Amino acid sequence: MRRRVQRRADGLTVLEVLLAATLLLIFLGSLFGLVWATADFRDRIERTSAPYAIGPPVLDLIAEDLRHALLEPYEDFDAFKAEGDTMGGADTTKVDFVTAVASRSKVEVDREWVRSAICEVGYRLRRSETADGLFALYRREDFGVDDKPLEGGKFYKLCDRVTQFRIDFFAEDPGSPDSDEAEGELDWDAETEKSLPWGCRVTLSIMPPVELNDRGDPIADVDPLEFVRYVTFVQRFDADTSGGSGGPGNNNPGSGR
Repeated sequence: MRRRVQRRADGLTVLEVLLAATLLLIFLGSLFGLVWATADFRDRIERTSAPYAIGPPVLDLIAEDLRHALLEPYEDFDAFKAEGDTMGGADTTKVDFVTAVASRSKVEVDREWVRSAICEVGYRLRRSETADGLFALYRREDFGVDDKPLEGGKFYKLCDRVTQFRIDFFAEDPGSPDSDEAEGELDWDAETEKSLPWGCRVTLSIMPPVELNDRGDPIADVDPLEFVRYVTFVQRFDADTSGGSGGPGNNNPGSGR
């Protein structure tokens, strides 16, 4: 009897080793599943939240540019032009204007790097270089203002995976701009209209990143996320074609350029 007890105390049986190994494998498998599920959940959150981190800041920049659009210094009012169009089935607006927003770029003046208080800007959709069938939104900026405010400058990309960039312009206060009856103009040429619009509605739609399978096909259908911003033109200037004074509060536009 003592010898059997002594042999049992010397080590584990094969059955006990197999049982311990099985329990260890079950524990490691559960741990791996938990880690994988956590990582997958984190990736899903990042994919779905990415447009929310991009869309609102981009609309903030666009709204700031539009809100400070300038027109009255130009005798022929050729400082604001927007054209609505479609590109690959996507609604798009090509817009160029002058704005009283500090430039993104700087130039060296007397050994100091300075920004321009007024510059030319524009917005364009171009085909995405990273996502087939989608687009990228670019901003044009020209430091200062020259005699061709709707041309020149450099483009830089604001966001990718865009499905729509559209601006609807309202000649007068539409009341509730988000109602179905509030249909704006897709084109606005200040040289023809002799004024800025009363306001506009900017629509930007971004497609979230799509999870793909091993064959490169989408695992699930994903709808683009739409962001909307309403802007009123605080610098609106209405020309007085009768020969009197015009502009906000009947301010005279001056001699122009």
